[in-house]
Amino acid sequence: MVTYPVSYEEHAVIYSAALLVLFRATLEFVPSLALQLPQVVYRRVVIYCAGLCLLRKYQTCLGIERQLGGCSHDALTRLLNSKGWTVSQVMIACLQSVFQIVSSMPGSCWLMLDDVLLPKAASKRILAAHWDYDYVQQKKLRCVRVVVLCWTNGLVKIPISFLLWHKKGSAYLQQEGHRYRTKNELARILVYKALRKGVPFDYLLFDSWYAGVVHLKWYDQHGLRFVTATKCNRKMRLLSIPVTERPSTNTPIWIEKSPTELAQEHPHTREYHSYPAVGCRTRRWEVMLKGYPGFLSLVCIRNYATHPAFKQITKPVDKKEKDPNKYLLTNACDLTVVEIVQWYRRRWDIEVLFRDCKQFLGLNAYQGRNVKGHEHHIACVFLSYVLMEQMKAYATSSQEKANTLTIGQVKEWLHRQFLVIGTPGVEGTQGSLTELTRYHEEELIALLEERNLLPETAGLRKQKSQLPEKKKLKKAA
Repeated sequence: MVTYPVSYEEHAVIYSAALLVLFRATLEFVPSLALQLPQVVYRRVVIYCAGLCLLRKYQTCLGIERQLGGCSHDALTRLLNSKGWTVSQVMIACLQSVFQIVSSMPGSCWLMLDDVLLPKAASKRILAAHWDYDYVQQKKLRCVRVVVLCWTNGLVKIPISFLLWHKKGSAYLQQEGHRYRTKNELARILVYKALRKGVPFDYLLFDSWYAGVVHLKWYDQHGLRFVTATKCNRKMRLLSIPVTERPSTNTPIWIEKSPTELAQEHPHTREYHSYPAVGCRTRRWEVMLKGYPGFLSLVCIRNYATHPAFKQITKPVDKKEKDPNKYLLTNACDLTVVEIVQWYRRRWDIEVLFRDCKQFLGLNAYQGRNVKGHEHHIACVFLSYVLMEQMKAYATSSQEKANTLTIGQVKEWLHRQFLVIGTPGVEGTQGSLTELTRYHEEELIALLEERNLLPETAGLRKQKSQLPEKKKLKKAA
């Protein structure tokens, strides 16, 4: 981490090298963004994303202006609150990178659907914030809830769309005249947009919150194959007797039981089949839901909460202690039990996405009150995540090793490459430099001038000569 204050010459070198590589990465990985946004807006968006990618903390407008430079914090604040650009323009650029990845790396891919909570405990005037329960801190607090749809092929994760959820009767909905939508309705809107854009995917993965009958029926009507979890007390319909064998019309065809009751009918571990491929014991039933037109496969994972194979994606909460089993539901009845469990475990990638965006890209760092500012900030965070995912290939010489890198390791690589004090290419500079930064300061500034990407503030060297005499003496002292 660069310590400040540093000289204006050193600050110019750091700014030029860091900004140049982010502009190059943006032009290479999301080239359509420069065509969709106005030039001034595009330059400021890249500067803001550079601050999110390069800074370890203080990833706010003021922190980016102080530590990275290139644009005043007032200009960045106006950028986030501006109506001159929309979230859709940024997310479409991220979506186009999906088609580039599919064309270069064909194979299976899937969509993950979930929501993330952004704590705003100290805020009272943010229109997008509301009271909700935070399972991490085990208490209620003010927060912003975001529903996210993410595409992945197992190697690269691309968030393609998101929507803010507003509580019923919130001031923002009343002010804008919008009607209230549940998180499930927002999820259906996101999936529908993905279908309209022609996003390729094999399965849709989500947790039990989005597994309502109305929504499962909607997914089935649109030909989507889904794998989800279901609650342990949900009523399932099982065929009690074949229709042709009914003694009378009054004999019930269906019996309703919850997954917990089905598991209690088989209390012994030996009654569950062992699958070494997924490291667990499971049992399967073919069931129906009231209001759903077809059959579904119900899979019970024995002792899911305490099993070491699922230790990373479970939490020892009370609801797990009441029923330690996990119940999965899917309309892809042709899948084997192993495949169903494997597909659901892949849903954990979106939780990794949320963690990385919070820890490394400042997802919760925005301090403004405007709802549009929150939306623009989240869009910039997801754009930064796409850039970091694509820059994995530059962080190592091996493509196989690049696929195993984390966002934190890419961020450390960026720090070693660009946030070093000294002129790139000169002996004594810390860290090894790539071809992107093997330039002297004059060459870097010349490249920025060619693309009209110089900082909006006055030249850093000119700032030094224009300092008041008292400040010069104080700095020299």
